[in-house]
Amino acid sequence: MLSLGGLPVELPPLPVETIRDLLGICRALYLAWSEEGPGATKRLKELEEIGRQLRLAIKLSKSPPQSLGHKAAWNWAELATSQLNLLIDQFMPIKPALRAITKRVSSTGRKK
Repeated sequence: MLSLGGLPVELPPLPVETIRDLLGICRALYLAWSEEGPGATKRLKELEEIGRQLRLAIKLSKSPPQSLGHKAAWNWAELATSQLNLLIDQFMPIKPALRAITKRVSSTGRKK
């Protein structure tokens, strides 16, 4: 059992599907921003790190409930979502990311 200020705290299971959704958003943004050229290098590196943290959270989420691995999964997920929120402001349009993903699934965007 984990403790907070000496009191036992039970962490719920990590919402893995939500973390996977965030990872998908990161991938869409990465595709869109990579089309912007060299000016996006810093944001792309930040997205790569956020993606790494989200994947680590997913991996650690397989740890037994209330273990240190389980707590670490939550910590990585919280850090990644916090960093993603700093990277994306409320006025950033999502359309470029959706367009980049659409290219991948449309017949004109498929590799032949």
